[in-house]
Amino acid sequence: LLEDGIENAMVELGGEVRCVGVNSKGESWKIAVDKPIDSGYADREFQAVIPVNNASVCTSGNYRQFVELDGIKRSHSIDPRTGFPVLHNLLSVTIKACDAATADAYATACMVLGPEEGKFFIEERINDAPQYNLDALFILGGEDGYEYWVSPGWEEVITLLD
Repeated sequence: LLEDGIENAMVELGGEVRCVGVNSKGESWKIAVDKPIDSGYADREFQAVIPVNNASVCTSGNYRQFVELDGIKRSHSIDPRTGFPVLHNLLSVTIKACDAATADAYATACMVLGPEEGKFFIEERINDAPQYNLDALFILGGEDGYEYWVSPGWEEVITLLD
């Protein structure tokens, strides 16, 4: 699209989103993040809305693809350090980056690392690798609903929906 002179576009392929330019109202593209519930794709609810300019956004989550064994949900995310599904309360990670491959890789890595290691990993990359243009939203399962962690670049612009 860019090579053909397209200046404004939002492209979504299988959950990976790339935004360039602005929408038809001349504003940032607004990308919705699914609520981390196993309702299928037909009855989707949204948990957040994020403005995106000239970047890609990808979400990884463990709330739709899992198997339940002995009353415990086993994630489809496998920790390569152990060879077993991850067991933590991180339900969803949304990453903004310079391109979709980077955003998807970081989102998947954070899902494996879990909430604390994942936050540290992203904070470190924001400081040490600014060329990736990273921001993050972590949605965790809490005792009374959801808990969130938002990277500093998104704190002022993200809209959390409850």
